[in-house]
Amino acid sequence: MANKKITTKGFDELIADLNNSSNTAKVIQGKEVRLFDNFINKNKKIDASENILRNVFLKSLCLITEFRKLIFKELDINFRQKDNNHVFSEVSFLSVPEGSNKKGGKFKLDGLLIIERNNEIIDAIGFEFKSGKNKIEPEQIDNYLKLAKAVGISKFITISNEYSSNPKLLPYSVKTSKAVNVCHLSWNYILGMANILVNDNDTNIEDIDQKNLMQEVIYLFNSPAFEIDNFKVLKGLKDIRSKIIEEKITAKSKIEDYLELLDSWIQEEKDLAVQLSVMLGVRVSIKIPKEVNSMDSRREQLKKQLIDSKELKSEYIIPNAIDTIKTSYNILNNYISMYVTLKDKSSSLVNDRIIYLRESLKDCRKYSKDFSSFDDFIQYLFIEIKIKKAKESKKIYLKDIIDYESFIDSNKINGKWFMNIYKQDQYKDKEINEIKIGLTKPIENFKKSTIEKIFITQYEHLVFNFYSFIVEHLKKNTPKAPSKNEQTIIAD
Repeated sequence: MANKKITTKGFDELIADLNNSSNTAKVIQGKEVRLFDNFINKNKKIDASENILRNVFLKSLCLITEFRKLIFKELDINFRQKDNNHVFSEVSFLSVPEGSNKKGGKFKLDGLLIIERNNEIIDAIGFEFKSGKNKIEPEQIDNYLKLAKAVGISKFITISNEYSSNPKLLPYSVKTSKAVNVCHLSWNYILGMANILVNDNDTNIEDIDQKNLMQEVIYLFNSPAFEIDNFKVLKGLKDIRSKIIEEKITAKSKIEDYLELLDSWIQEEKDLAVQLSVMLGVRVSIKIPKEVNSMDSRREQLKKQLIDSKELKSEYIIPNAIDTIKTSYNILNNYISMYVTLKDKSSSLVNDRIIYLRESLKDCRKYSKDFSSFDDFIQYLFIEIKIKKAKESKKIYLKDIIDYESFIDSNKINGKWFMNIYKQDQYKDKEINEIKIGLTKPIENFKKSTIEKIFITQYEHLVFNFYSFIVEHLKKNTPKAPSKNEQTIIAD
């Protein structure tokens, strides 16, 4: 293996070199990953959970086809079902300068995935793993990326309990290059994707043995020992809210002043996307503007929202739902809002759109499994309607309509009814640009000392209910929106 690029060599040659016991000829060393490895160290104690997570994750990629396909898609790795995938751990490259530190010691990659086809190495992907509260170390990754570039590793993946809105938005800062793509996944996200694959949906694992293996992986990852948990505290909220109330937040404030809150929000939006994915059995993602291409630019975007409107905002993409769910939290006034836009392109006329709205709300109540909870929930709902060429939209809170049940059942709810509320006599020639259905609800029963925890609980509860009561049942001329998996348990 004279050539230092591993992708230029045959797989048999790579294996022969890994198994070569001669220190003079050996240019790469490592060991094949085993699902059930001996994790007992020299002191006869079990090694840290990181090694177990590493082995189980890497080997599951090889053994479970749909899991590999889902993770590869997220990381932009080319997937071919007939390719052979091989994984190795603690891999060192002995023949390249980039493989050594300043003291002469060898860097060890936590993981190396080799994609092989007909004895030809098609691609190589490096991995760094952290577990528990351990964070990815940027300096270490910088060294690994130099090594990856030197030996022909095309992608480098970091995995830890740190969250990121998107795999390409890294929760740490490193020098990147076009030669090596760097991505990040959280253990919570991986666990969520595994749950999707065993739920009853279009992405099920077909092979029963592979499905059973995936369920065992989920059981293992759910062990408290691995500290893979849902996000629970919006850190920094208490401090920033006090500064907003005291009008100490300005455009001149440094990003460091907001960092704890902004990073907490990014973690929460990713965690909520994972929980929605598990609840619905489909992959729910976060919509990120095209101009946001790094974690720093995402922070700057959120900072601007905070300064301009005293709000933090997120947008969730749910397959086959009528629209993305836009959520926001107004920190100054301490209320949560969210909405979807009704999309009916068959007609823009006021009468047609209002009847469409009425029938949509009727379906929401009809298909809700708990009428009492639904009727309690609607007191926070609003309808916002924008008339074409009008200067502003009209927002109506359903709690202000005395008899909501008559409202959705009555044929009198039509264009004329709405225009009376809108205080315009003519409606037949008017057109509606858009209709939004949403909710606004203040944070309840909080103290200054507990708001960081209470916010997460109430925010997530509202999003789950808004989807279950409203979004799931809104009409759309596409496949039915995903339903809540009744076996799913969302932790408080």
